[in-house]
Amino acid sequence: MAIEIKKNELLKNYSIFKIGGPADYFVSVKDKEEFLEAVNFARDKKIPYFIIGGASNILFGDEGYRGLIIQSQFSGISYKDSVITVGSGVLLSQLLNFCIQNDLSGLEWAIGIPGTVGGAIVDNSGAYGHSISENVISVFAIDADGNIKRYDKDDCLFTYRESRFKKQKISEGKMDFILEAGFQFLKKGRAEIMEEIQKNLLQRKDRIPAHPSVGCIFKNPKPQSAGRLIEMCGLKGKRIGDVMISNEHANIMINLGDGTAKDVLELIQLCKEAVKKNFNIELEEEVIKVL
Repeated sequence: MAIEIKKNELLKNYSIFKIGGPADYFVSVKDKEEFLEAVNFARDKKIPYFIIGGASNILFGDEGYRGLIIQSQFSGISYKDSVITVGSGVLLSQLLNFCIQNDLSGLEWAIGIPGTVGGAIVDNSGAYGHSISENVISVFAIDADGNIKRYDKDDCLFTYRESRFKKQKISEGKMDFILEAGFQFLKKGRAEIMEEIQKNLLQRKDRIPAHPSVGCIFKNPKPQSAGRLIEMCGLKGKRIGDVMISNEHANIMINLGDGTAKDVLELIQLCKEAVKKNFNIELEEEVIKVL
């Protein structure tokens, strides 16, 4: 077997949140052949699999994952005929740096945001009123049977913090693996790009805590702000175990050191109940739970 499959791998080591028990099996894949080899391994074992990138928006359970975790390490960035083609395992920060070097505008919102391009497409990640879907023109993915599919932007079914890839039935083995995506950005002067980046970076420093977190826990129930609603419920700074609702931003929970998924889930429930009671609004989670 060409791929190296690890046993009982602690998921907290791959999580931005630094939370998560052991996965029965874990593998990193660099191309479609390795992905199919990993899927066949899961099929032979009759176990489920779950695909991750940088795990920047994932809450792993304390008991880990009873199956195979497949991590994308697809790399590579190319630029031809105004289209940037990017591997799903490329970090958002790497793509942003590439855009800066080529005087391309549209990804300034991503400054300081962790995670991979593939994960950002799955979540339709964004900030400051923008999202990655604005610049996506196509996504190439492979299914568990080895069929490679091209999805144009409209086929991706992007909505606020959602995409067709996020909605797929993972438990039934129907999760497409994103190989790469095509993007188009606008040409702009580098000074103007850097000015926007610096503005966003200052905003981020004021709002994003230094402790491990997965960013926003809840989607904003537009036109309301989830963080503002939670703050008005008096829950800023609320702590359960070693997880706390951030004092800087009430829609962010931070791990103070030894936080658990149980702590996070209890805080999530507390926020949902308080917002429902006080404002009759149902908060919907943005974080992906792999429990």
